[in-house]
Parts: sequence; C-alpha cells; structure tokens
Amino acid sequence: MKKIAFIALYILFHLFILREIRTGIFDLQMRGAQLDRVEAIPDLSIMNLHTRLIYFEYESIDYYKVWHYKMQFGLFFLIAMIALIALGAEWRYYLILAGSHFAVMLISSVILIFGIHQNVMLLSISDLLSRYFIPFCSIGIASFAYLDTHRNTPFK
Repeated sequence: MKKIAFIALYILFHLFILREIRTGIFDLQMRGAQLDRVEAIPDLSIMNLHTRLIYFEYESIDYYKVWHYKMQFGLFFLIAMIALIALGAEWRYYLILAGSHFAVMLISSVILIFGIHQNVMLLSISDLLSRYFIPFCSIGIASFAYLDTHRNTPFK
C-alpha cells in the first residue's frame, strides 16, 4: 500500500511539477538557440515546434533527414521511476536514472544552443541519444534493479 501511495505521489509530481519545469527549461533553450538564426542556416528548417519537442528538417542535394530534440525526463523517466518505486530499488538506481537523463539533457542542450551553428550534423547526436539511449538506459536501469533485488531469491 505504501508503494502505491509513493507511485501516485510521484505521478502527480511528474505531471504537475516536473512537466512545468521541463517546459520552462525548454523555453529557455529555445531562446538560447535563437531559432530565427536557425532558419538562416542553409538546408535546415524547423519542421515542427511543440512545448518540449522540436523537429528539424535537413535537406541537401541527395540527403534528407528529420532530427528531433526532446526535453528529457519524460515518459521513459516516468516509467522507469514507477518501476523503481514498485521494486523498492536502492537509491543508487534512482541516481543513475536521473544522472543519465541529466547528462543527455546537458549534451543535447549544448548541441542545440552552441553546436547547431557550427555543424548541423551534430543534431544527429542529440537525436540518437533521445531516441535510443534514453529508452535503453531507462528500461535497462529498471531491469538491473529488478535483478539486483531478486539476486538472492531462488527461481520458482
């Protein structure tokens, strides 16, 4: 019953507090990235802009790609946190999860704010991290926490 209460509290925290913090940080990043200067970059355009997600479209002579930048601490963080709370995982798993999301947010932010004006292809790193690393890491941490909590119990 205690775990269910913690899960419910975390979901409320995530939906009403963390989501607003993520939106505020995203707005700051968009101002820092100077999106009007992004439109001046050859072959790059902003395809779609949401509250915590932006799609960039890159089209060159024989190359077309859509990259996205997504604010971290989203759905995969929520799912992993619920799993960690349900498992009663050790604090180190919470720290690893938050640290990995923060590191990806920091790397992607630096790419978005500073790197995009140097080399457009750096957006592929941000895209790769948010599309593949974050889901893999989030679910992987929950899986390792499960294995860690059940390592001394025999299989039935």
